[in-house]
Amino acid sequence: MSGDEFQMAAKQKGYYYVLVAPDEYTTDGKNVRVTVRNVDNAASSLGYGLIFHSAPTPLTKDYAFLIDTKRKKYRVVRHEPSKETSMVSWKDSGAIKDGTQENVLEAHDKGDNIELYINSQLITSIKAMYDPAFIKDPREIGLLDAQGR
Repeated sequence: MSGDEFQMAAKQKGYYYVLVAPDEYTTDGKNVRVTVRNVDNAASSLGYGLIFHSAPTPLTKDYAFLIDTKRKKYRVVRHEPSKETSMVSWKDSGAIKDGTQENVLEAHDKGDNIELYINSQLITSIKAMYDPAFIKDPREIGLLDAQGR
C-alpha cells in the first residue's frame, strides 16, 4: 500500500499479476471499473488493466482490456488455456492519460456485446464469446506469463 493505493508490479520480465475479487462478485450483466496508474511511467509490452468475465482459474477463459500509457495505446484479448487471442490489436487512443496519471477502464456487459470505456469515453465494443452460465470471476492472485501459465 502507498497511501490509499494498492500497488502491484511483476518482478520478472514477461509476467504480470492477476488480482481478483472474492466469490460474491461477478461481472456477468454488470458494469465493472478499475482505476489504474503507471506509477513509474515505465514501458509495458503486455499492458495492464481489467480482466473480466473470467473462469475460476485465472487466464483460462476471460477477456482482458489492457492499456499502455507510455504509448497511449489499448488492446483487448481473450484468454483460453495457455493461449491469448487478440480481439483488438494495439490501437492509439487520445482518451488515455499518459505518464503517471490515473486512467479509468470500464467494461459494460450488454448481453451479446461488451462496451469498453477509457476515462468515460466509449473506445470499442466486442462480441461476447463465452456463455455467461459457465463464467465466474477468478478467486486467486497469481504470477502468470503472457500465455497464462
